[in-house]
Amino acid sequence: MSGQWQRVTNKMLYHARTYLKAWEASEGGEVQVFREASIISLATAYRSLLAEVLESYQVNVKVLPFDLNEAVSLVQESGQHSSELDYIRQLEHQSGFLQLINSADENSALRQAMVPSTAKTSEIFLKDLTPDVLPAGESARDVMDSLSELVAYARNYSFEW
Repeated sequence: MSGQWQRVTNKMLYHARTYLKAWEASEGGEVQVFREASIISLATAYRSLLAEVLESYQVNVKVLPFDLNEAVSLVQESGQHSSELDYIRQLEHQSGFLQLINSADENSALRQAMVPSTAKTSEIFLKDLTPDVLPAGESARDVMDSLSELVAYARNYSFEW
C-alpha cells in the first residue's frame, strides 16, 4: 500500500504546482480559488508523506493522518520510534515552511466547512475562507519546493534501511 501513498503524494505535489501557476497568472476572484486549491494540495501532500512514513514502520494506514502528532502517536502505539518523524518535527520548529502549510490547512475552506451540524448554513459561508497565511508568489513556490525536497529526503532515508 506504500505505493498508493507515494502516488497520492506525487499527485498532490503536481496539483499544488499546477494550481500555484494558475494562482500566479489569475486575476480577480480566481486568485482565491487557485490559492485555496494550492493550499489544500500542499497540505494533502504533506499528510500523504506522513502516511508513507507510517507504512514504512508497518503501520496500516487507511486514512491520512490528521497531523504530525497523530502520526507520531500511531508509530508509538506500534511500539516503535521514527527518526523520520523526529526530523520532520525539527523542521516544523526550524524552517517554518511546515508551520505555514499546517496553519494554512487549518484555516482552509475545506477545514472551515467542517462545522458542527448545528451551525446555520448562512454562518458557514460568511467566514473569510482564505486568510493570508501562506505568502503569495515566489514564497509559496518556496514552500512547495521545500515540501518536495522533504518528500525526496524521506523516501531516500527509508531506502537506506
